[in-house]
Amino acid sequence: MTVILGLLLLLSLSIGVLLPMLAGGNVSISSLVRLALTVGLSWLVYQGRGWARFVLVGLLLLSTVSLLVGASLLPGVLHTVLLLMALLHLACGVSLVAVPAVNRYFEYASRQ
Repeated sequence: MTVILGLLLLLSLSIGVLLPMLAGGNVSISSLVRLALTVGLSWLVYQGRGWARFVLVGLLLLSTVSLLVGASLLPGVLHTVLLLMALLHLACGVSLVAVPAVNRYFEYASRQ
């Protein structure tokens, strides 16, 4: 569970904050808000909130589709990077629903 959420936060940080900074641009307010919302939602998932898990999975699936569309429009290395990010988002979303250890974690957290 911690690895999944850590990977998700690292992806959000890299997409929204680090990539614009490395490209020489400014970090937008919307990127910072997205990062803050991801951190908050991940914290709620970590606490075992079932509704937050399904909201996060839905957002990850939307993000996957968005990244795939973006990848189809870009050539070369950017295409590959966006495809990799889409696969990681999809893997995080699927693992939050399908991995038995995650389901046991939520069962345990609901009893606390």
